[in-house]
Formats: sequence, C-alpha cells, structure tokens
Amino acid sequence: MRSFMKYNEVIRSKDLIDSVDSLYRIVDDLRMMIEREFDTVDGLSEDTKLNILIGIIGLHKCRFNKTREMMEALRSANELVPSEDEIRSDFELESG
Repeated sequence: MRSFMKYNEVIRSKDLIDSVDSLYRIVDDLRMMIEREFDTVDGLSEDTKLNILIGIIGLHKCRFNKTREMMEALRSANELVPSEDEIRSDFELESG
C-alpha cells in the first residue's frame, strides 16, 4: 500500500472519514451557545454572542481546510478509495 506523508503522519482513508466527521462539531458548538443563551437566567451579551460566532466560524474554516487538504493528498496519492484491508477491518469491527 502506498502512503502519502504530510505533517509527519500517514494519511489514510480513515483519517479523511474522521476529519469529515469532525465537521459536524459545529452543530454541537451552536447547540452549546443556544443552551447558554436560552436555558440560563443571564443569557449572553451581544458581544459574547458575536465573539462565540466568530470563533465558531474560524474553527469550522480550519476543520474544513484540514479535511480538504487530506482529501487532496489522498486523491493525489491515488489512495482516496480504502484498501481491501481497511474495508475488511472496518467490516470486522461492525459485525464483531
């Protein structure tokens, strides 16, 4: 199996899947903000809300860029499709 080195680590298809999954964290981040705003007595000031949203936007951009870089690295190394060993290993974990 060929591997592509980037940032001193081997990028595999599973790494890309994990990175894509991390993009969903924005939902948890927004839920936390909503909970803090509506489920507490104090709520959030306008400045705090804006700062939280700016931070969430910045984090999401970083996660997205990392995912795109991983996808491009795998695609250029012709490893975007998981190997038979990876598929077999994932199947064994699910059926185990």
